[in-house]
Amino acid sequence: MVVNKARGFATLAAIALLVLTLALVAVSLLLSQQTLVNSHRAEAQLDKQDQTWKIMDLILNDLSHWNADEQTFDGWWAAHTAGYGSEVVLRSLSGLINLNSLSPFLLQKSSLVGTLNGKTVDDFVSWRTSKGPFPSVDGYKSYFTAASLQFDYCTVSFFNVNTADEIMLERLVALRTGSDSAAANLRSQVRDRRSRRQIFTPADWQTVSAGFSQDVGPLDSTDPELDANEAPVDVLTAILGDPDFKITDAATKVQTLIAQRAAAPLTSAAMALILGVAATSPIMQYLGTRTHWIECSLPFGTSRAQFVIALTYSTDAPPQVTPRILNINWGTS
Repeated sequence: MVVNKARGFATLAAIALLVLTLALVAVSLLLSQQTLVNSHRAEAQLDKQDQTWKIMDLILNDLSHWNADEQTFDGWWAAHTAGYGSEVVLRSLSGLINLNSLSPFLLQKSSLVGTLNGKTVDDFVSWRTSKGPFPSVDGYKSYFTAASLQFDYCTVSFFNVNTADEIMLERLVALRTGSDSAAANLRSQVRDRRSRRQIFTPADWQTVSAGFSQDVGPLDSTDPELDANEAPVDVLTAILGDPDFKITDAATKVQTLIAQRAAAPLTSAAMALILGVAATSPIMQYLGTRTHWIECSLPFGTSRAQFVIALTYSTDAPPQVTPRILNINWGTS
């Protein structure tokens, strides 16, 4: 009897060991399969990124050979779009008004006030002061109409220190530098100059921003906010229609600008002549002639990769264009 029990226990132990072994083998196989699946997924992800990077490199290379003196960005894009495929979308952000820096005075006094979505200018200012700046126009979707967010506004472009809202200018510098005191000092200087109706020249700004220019980068600038060669009719109409600029027969001059840029890129001198203003007129702080920010959207698997290209220009004629990629969002795929 003792022997039978011993044999029974041995048999049960052997069976248990076999079951455990089989279970371990099964787990090992599952883990191996999962590792293989994960590896394939990672390889597929890298392959998709590689394909997207190739398109990006092509875009950057083509942009670096763009003659911006002879061709607007819209003209350049029309000449290249077929080469990238129909799913690649590029558009200039420099023709759009930056909601993060928009002056409430411009919003109130121009036709832009009509783009508010059942809100007041005070509503907008309070919301932006408490929550902004925002990385995308989606942050403002409760305050502005969907059409205006798509066609008139952006959230990536220059904060022109002569025109940007001073609170948001202070906020941007504080966020980028981590120094509330530097930001407050800048705001104080901005307020002082505006009270005396004096603008920051490029040399002035270089002096004032010397301590934090590396942190802020190109976002704060004395460069004009907009590229008048790319701005839609609504934006040009709003800027020229602001009574503070005293532009007579603004609607006709908007159409003249559009007709002129269709033939060749506008220059600052040509714009000033059309508008009947001096080159130093405050409106020229808004109206520039070059695209500095491009929004790009490329296919990436079942989703899309989105990013912004920042452009800088040399002082050569024609200028050498240097593009660089900012903040890539690979989407979800």
